[in-house]
Amino acid sequence: MRVEAVTAPSAPATPAPQAPALTRRASLNAVQALLDYGGKLLVGFVVTPLLVTGLGASLYGVWEILSRLIGYITAADARPTEALRLVIATRQGLNDPAGDRRAVGSALVVWLIFLPLVIAVGAALVWLAPLITKVDGAARPAVQLATALLVATFLLGALAAVPESVLRGMNLGYKRMGLQAGLSLAGGALMVLAVRRGLGIPGLALSQLILGGLTGACFWLLARRYVSWFGVASPSRPEVRALLGISGWLAGGELIAKVSLASDVLILGAVVSSSVVTTYVLTGYASRLALGLHFLVVGSAMPGLGGVLPDRPAAERCVPARRRLAAARARHHQRDRRCAGPRHRPRADARTRDGRRLPRVARRAGGPEHRLSRAGRQIAAFGSAPTLAVTRAPDRGERARARRRRVGQ
Repeated sequence: MRVEAVTAPSAPATPAPQAPALTRRASLNAVQALLDYGGKLLVGFVVTPLLVTGLGASLYGVWEILSRLIGYITAADARPTEALRLVIATRQGLNDPAGDRRAVGSALVVWLIFLPLVIAVGAALVWLAPLITKVDGAARPAVQLATALLVATFLLGALAAVPESVLRGMNLGYKRMGLQAGLSLAGGALMVLAVRRGLGIPGLALSQLILGGLTGACFWLLARRYVSWFGVASPSRPEVRALLGISGWLAGGELIAKVSLASDVLILGAVVSSSVVTTYVLTGYASRLALGLHFLVVGSAMPGLGGVLPDRPAAERCVPARRRLAAARARHHQRDRRCAGPRHRPRADARTRDGRRLPRVARRAGGPEHRLSRAGRQIAAFGSAPTLAVTRAPDRGERARARRRRVGQ
């Protein structure tokens, strides 16, 4: 219901002009993602050894800890740009430029709502960073300055993600083909330059801030060029509440992901030392590479997966049948507990399964009112598998105990 409030057009919308084929756009997006990922890999292979050599194992471990620590702020800003991407994606079939601009305005309003919380969390991280990284007194100002610059980079990146989310939501991510890879190369060059000049981890953080500004400017130019309606309009309260609801779910998922995937480095740095973090990060580089390739393949296949998903009415028709089947089997188990003697042994006939008469509601669940398409039957079978797996095990145990009681009689 919350999505409907955002996706509803302000005026009667006309169908959008004929767009290029979805498969072609998905293929171009996959090629663009591959180029970007290749650029990041190249930068990582070349720049990482130079950073470890220039900073040393201990300071490079501190840099990795700070990078993972800043990632926790992503859950504090409620992820409005990700929600904007989803909303724009659902609206790309409508010819409603005013509604699209209000969606951008809603994302900016949500960002402003959570801005004080982000600043508070960032200030807390600046204060806690020396304690988590376990640096001595001389390095504390440098660590705190680097953390403050990384927090500023995060705030700038959140604004830069608005035009990027519009491009991705309109399925025009391939328009930045090669640009992201070039920005990755520029960022790597800035990091190496900062280390060679002896700026340390504050210089690395400053290079990330400069890279964030360049990225935002490039995406803004691309959005202005390829998205005719790109702009900001004042949203209504229902639209802001709807996007805020989507952002809340995304923020919760992001927090769980960060706790699951980024806590290992923080724990090692806080319990052992930053040098161990360097060894751990460099050793796990291959696994992170494989994980990134997995995300790349899955993200490229998403448009095709969306095309083969079954229709919503078929899935909804499965729900009452599954509930009645589960309730009927529960009543059957209760009757078996009361009637386990030989006189109450169930008869086997054409309407039974495993020697047990199916209840009438279960036989009726396959009637005309619940006949589904092939996709709907697959959903029902997949969704009923956990229920059957749970209910069949007590069924076998109860029958075995009943047989032992009959033998004892």
